Amino acid sequence: MVVDPLAEGYLAEGLVTDDAAHVTYLAAVGEMIPLASKSVDLVLTDNCLDHVREPARVTREMARILVPGGYLWLLVD
Repeated sequence: MVVDPLAEGYLAEGLVTDDAAHVTYLAAVGEMIPLASKSVDLVLTDNCLDHVREPARVTREMARILVPGGYLWLLVD
């Protein structure tokens, strides 16, 4: 699953390749991820935190949705 506030635009503009057709795209902001707590095994974020309004809130949301023992892959440019 991809959570991105621009997800609908990516799909509408045909920017999602056929290789990613099986991926669910969810239009949402990182400060309010509409997923259940402790429901995700892996959170991968690349070049994200410098583009959000409230980085601390986004990191709290990532921690909230991760299962105990889940993984966070955080890349910052």
